[in-house]
Amino acid sequence: MKKCVLLIGIIVVIVILVVLFFPIVREANDGGTVEYSALMYKVIDWNKLRLTGETKTGVEVYWFPNNFHSLDYYDDVLPPTAVVYVEAPDETRVVLCNTGTYNWTEVREGTSMSAIGDAVSPTEMQYSETMQVSENEKMIIDGVSNLKNITIYDANTKSELSTGISYNESENSMSVLGVEQGEYIIEFEIQNEQGSVKYSFKIQKI
Repeated sequence: MKKCVLLIGIIVVIVILVVLFFPIVREANDGGTVEYSALMYKVIDWNKLRLTGETKTGVEVYWFPNNFHSLDYYDDVLPPTAVVYVEAPDETRVVLCNTGTYNWTEVREGTSMSAIGDAVSPTEMQYSETMQVSENEKMIIDGVSNLKNITIYDANTKSELSTGISYNESENSMSVLGVEQGEYIIEFEIQNEQGSVKYSFKIQKI
């Protein structure tokens, strides 16, 4: 009888352990992130491809009771991605903005999460792309709006120009005006209830 009770106890313990620790495996449609979720823990094997072209990798473990949130809850707090494009008759030219200094807050599942990032001057950044634009050609800003503190720099001398850029708020577009042919860096900022972010991109005036 004692052996039977002991056996039943062992089986019950095994069942409880299986219920508590056996994971459900899900693969996210974000580049290959795999999530292992159980009642007592969550393991995230990150392989998330971002719009910037970077990939978030690494393994994170969360224990009870902090293991019941969605996958997005555990992701990094990052400001929105800004893209600039020109719709020309022959092609659409696109450039991804560099993200500079930011202070950004998001509310996820009722929790306020903040992140601060500091960056070098836009004239010291490395730019993987340079977009060609001509005089008065509209550069449409996508992903962010209500731009503030728009500045244009000569990419060679790294000096700030007093004029040379105009912004159409209703169209959320920019144009270069009255500058010579050459390479320039344009910086702008957004400010709203979530925080502030500086962006910059490089152009070649043709």
